[in-house]
Amino acid sequence: MSALARYRPGADGPFGPAEVRHLFRRAGFGLPWDDCGALARKGLDAALESLLAADEGRDAAWTSRTANEVAVAADTGKMAAGEPLKKLRALCLLRMAQTRAPLPEKLALFWHGHFATSVEKVQDLRLIWRQYRLFRETGVASFRALLHAVSRDPAMVIWLDSDSNERLRPNENYARELMELFSMGVGRYSEADVKEAARAFTGWHVRHLDFWLDEHEHDGGEKKVLGKSGRLDGGDVVDLCVEHPACAPFLARKLLCFYVHPEPDAAAVAEVASALQEEELDVGRTLARLFASRHFFAPEMRGALIPSPVEYCVATLRAVGATASWKELGETAATMGQALFAPPNVKGWDGQAAWINTRTLLERGRFAEAVAFGGGALDVRADWKRAAGDAFAADGDALVARMGDVLLGAPLGTSSRAALHAFAASPAAGTGEARVRNVAHLLLCCAEANLH
Repeated sequence: MSALARYRPGADGPFGPAEVRHLFRRAGFGLPWDDCGALARKGLDAALESLLAADEGRDAAWTSRTANEVAVAADTGKMAAGEPLKKLRALCLLRMAQTRAPLPEKLALFWHGHFATSVEKVQDLRLIWRQYRLFRETGVASFRALLHAVSRDPAMVIWLDSDSNERLRPNENYARELMELFSMGVGRYSEADVKEAARAFTGWHVRHLDFWLDEHEHDGGEKKVLGKSGRLDGGDVVDLCVEHPACAPFLARKLLCFYVHPEPDAAAVAEVASALQEEELDVGRTLARLFASRHFFAPEMRGALIPSPVEYCVATLRAVGATASWKELGETAATMGQALFAPPNVKGWDGQAAWINTRTLLERGRFAEAVAFGGGALDVRADWKRAAGDAFAADGDALVARMGDVLLGAPLGTSSRAALHAFAASPAAGTGEARVRNVAHLLLCCAEANLH
């Protein structure tokens, strides 16, 4: 059976609130539990239509405009150093929480890790924010178009040293990462290909914050890259990388690792690669097929991923309809290991098991406490009575079941469930809203809170 065969509710399994939660936590940043139920009643097609919506909403649009103003002000001397970056991160997180178009927003985060570019070297928030907007606005369509745009993006030109790539002194950094990290993977090219491709990108510089082709520094001579000879320029090299047989499988694997399973099987990679080719490397259309597939909804895919700090924090707040100090949330995510706009290196964040260690688990525990009990620098405010719904005054088992549905991206294990049921039924849990908060805190400290 094809990995991308369409999931048939009823015949292949249920399509209820849990399936909607799985869909929106993976492909977006989650939904409140009651919204999951409402979409489940409308069916799979309606849920997919909501997921793939193009209208981001008035609030998210306003946030994006404000972020642009912050980035511009930061580099025209109107704001103190350091503070603009915190504010930009805050606005980006707020937008994730507000958007009504989750697919482009989640894809922007994916591309930010794929084309990992750090403000620490670029040193200009205007360029960093412009690149992130490029990911959101272009990343949902043609990978070819995106790769061409990224190759000319001023932040990337600075980040991978294209700005110093000159005819008499070719710099190989961008050519190498284009092949190894962005389009094909290790072992699909030779050192000679890198050297010749570097010549093709000579003269690709930045001037006045925009891409600039310096004709005097461009090597217009004959080159041979990936088996093709001619007076190749950087655009030709990008096309050769995209058209290489390794490109579609490389991209398919990365998408599956991010959205479905950390170790995708070869058959799934081949199916998604084939879909990418059929869709002319249109990422949005390919993902629409993936998110409607039996493979995506298979039981073994549930709870298989460890959400990144940004995913974990935003999804938790969205689940309970909470507000927070978004600036402090950006610092919290950074402490957990994911500083937006400052990935650790050109490979981006390692992800999965690398998100979890003694230090980051401690920070996730502190975040869980802040969400459950409010106060402190994060200043989380949630309507716990609404989050608990009919289970607010119900017995302990019902409350644990409801709050597990609200807060977790994976079902509780047997031992965790038993311990929580015992606690929720005990005097130690308290009564009313205090009981809901205490149960929520323990749920967020469970291992299952770190899976989706």
